[in-house]
Amino acid sequence: MSQPSAFEQVCFVAFFATLPLYSPNMIFSPDLAGFDLAMPYFVHSTLASAMVAGMAAACIALCAKEPSRITFLTPLRMTIVALLYLTGLFLLFASLLLPGVPVELCSLLGGTLCGTTTLLLCIAWGSVFSTLTFREALIRLSVLLAICALINTGFVYMGPETGVASFLLLSILGLVPLLIRSTHGEFVRLLNVQRDAKSQDSTVFHSFFSVALGPFVGFLLFALTMAVRKIAVFGNMYAESIGTILAVVSDLPLWLRKSDKPLLPFVFQIYLPIFAAILLFLSSFPTGHAVHSIGMIGIYVFFGAIGALALASFCAIAHAQEFSVPLIFGSSISAFCLVSIIGLHFGDLAGISGNEEAVLLALSTLYFISLVLVPNIRSWKTMYLPSQQANKPNLLSDLETCCNRVADKGGLSKREREVLLFLGRGYSPAYVAKKMFLSDSTVRSHIKSIYKKLDIHSREDLLQLIENENEPSSMTDF
Repeated sequence: MSQPSAFEQVCFVAFFATLPLYSPNMIFSPDLAGFDLAMPYFVHSTLASAMVAGMAAACIALCAKEPSRITFLTPLRMTIVALLYLTGLFLLFASLLLPGVPVELCSLLGGTLCGTTTLLLCIAWGSVFSTLTFREALIRLSVLLAICALINTGFVYMGPETGVASFLLLSILGLVPLLIRSTHGEFVRLLNVQRDAKSQDSTVFHSFFSVALGPFVGFLLFALTMAVRKIAVFGNMYAESIGTILAVVSDLPLWLRKSDKPLLPFVFQIYLPIFAAILLFLSSFPTGHAVHSIGMIGIYVFFGAIGALALASFCAIAHAQEFSVPLIFGSSISAFCLVSIIGLHFGDLAGISGNEEAVLLALSTLYFISLVLVPNIRSWKTMYLPSQQANKPNLLSDLETCCNRVADKGGLSKREREVLLFLGRGYSPAYVAKKMFLSDSTVRSHIKSIYKKLDIHSREDLLQLIENENEPSSMTDF
């Protein structure tokens, strides 16, 4: 599958800017007749149906013993999904604009259709962006989400009829690349991923969360924050939109950071804790103080940045091909919808109504504490204190060439070659797992296979093999 083109990225903006699962997209037309009556039915049915569909997709991915035989979004199925998705939106707007229409029934049916099909569309879009590395996905998604926020803001200032027409046109545009790719069969084998024997059993879910726990928790907090409270600033502009736009600026240091260390651990062990500490300082000022107000808007910036980081992480995990796209995005979207439903009713909980800002700040604080107090010490040491073996001048002089020669002699697979190169640098299995977005068990399975193919029994034997390939006699031996 090819990387997303410029046209496809424009279409993704159109898709995300009209995505019914994202609560800011659903507040663009509060002046429409029937809005207060129809929207609760639509929103709750959309979230509930997407949650169920996400669970089903994840279960199918987990239970697939022979994924290559499972077809997913064929051209016909994608066409049906697209038509049902648009039908759901038309039913919503019919309940808002047309007199005499049964508002509750139309909005409920429209939400059910939208929720179920949106999940499938998100999986398809996830597969498109799974061709990107973490850094590539972060750069592109951050910019694209900021543009979506600007479009959301524009909807607020449009008239009802113009807003609805624009919303529907963008919804159609967001489907075009998926329909084109489906005709090339690019979504048919979404469940066909590279998995070892261990990942086929019941431990696969545990392995997945061992890789995705940090981004997953951040993604859920992002969902909760966006659903809890709509804070209007500068007239009709909402804090969610401003926060998403400013989040792009806050992520800029990550794009510019140049290092061979894994970016994801740096994000969750250094970048986000510093961000959270600054946020807590700003929010410590008395209520009503200008600095405090900046801090409250900063909450949306913080979680907007986390949302972009989480989506980029999911794309990178899919890129590693240990876990299937339906499992990654099905489970994450299902949990996202569940938390969004909770967030919508957050104010109804005892003691919370009227204190939403304080609760959001408390959640930010708890997340900050978890980032600081629950780091993986072992991975920290292996990432920032690699083995001295990696610093041997003769080994680093032409390491990749030497590893390729060793791999050729052993008949190693592409993935085993990638693992071998990290091992040749002296990195531990934990570091390799972080770098490649794989679980520890999968990395160790690859290492076991490498040892077997090379007829060796230890890391020392492996490093000796690589070093032997770097001897002058070996460099001229063809």
